[in-house]
Amino acid sequence: MATPADDVPVPAEPVGLRPLLPETVEAAGLTGELACSFTARNEMLLLARGNVAAAGPANALIRSDAGPVRLQRPGGFDAMIDGGRFEGSGARVHIALTGPAVAPGESPPRPATLALERSGTSPWRVAGEWTCGP
Repeated sequence: MATPADDVPVPAEPVGLRPLLPETVEAAGLTGELACSFTARNEMLLLARGNVAAAGPANALIRSDAGPVRLQRPGGFDAMIDGGRFEGSGARVHIALTGPAVAPGESPPRPATLALERSGTSPWRVAGEWTCGP
């Protein structure tokens, strides 16, 4: 059964969330052995890096209309393989997997939804793919 929220169209590009640029990613200097990324319409919207079997956080990056925003999630790479929540700088991003891998192999993309929440705003959601690996 559809709810009123289901009837609200998702904007083609959520206000306040922009594709990551190569120079933005390079300048951020995210560290970690392995990475996960969320892409929508062939544009990377979030990149996260972390170490395997690490107690330390995984570090992530998004680009808002105001510029790059660094986020974290406890547990390193292992904690983000199945999505989850990243937080920092007044922003919260939740990656929710919505289906099985779309291809075979070591690091296949999986359908997912990204929800961005910032203080005092309603969440923005966009469907895309979550890919983790080397």
